[in-house]
Amino acid sequence: MDNKNKRSSIPLIAGAISGVTLGWVIRRSNHKRQKLEENNTLIEKIKGYERKVFEDGQKRASQIDGIKKEVQKKVTE
Repeated sequence: MDNKNKRSSIPLIAGAISGVTLGWVIRRSNHKRQKLEENNTLIEKIKGYERKVFEDGQKRASQIDGIKKEVQKKVTE
């Protein structure tokens, strides 16, 4: 009878261990996915800032070109 109880508890123990392992794996994958999403958000913010700096640089370059043209026009007059 003792041997039969030990055999019947083995699947129970194996199921509990596999359940804990499965829960741990799911938790880790969710944590990694969440970190990746946070990194993507940070990357998007950096790209937005870079885009803004580039556009500001283009505006200033066009302003400088306009000033150069005005100076050239006045010099040639």
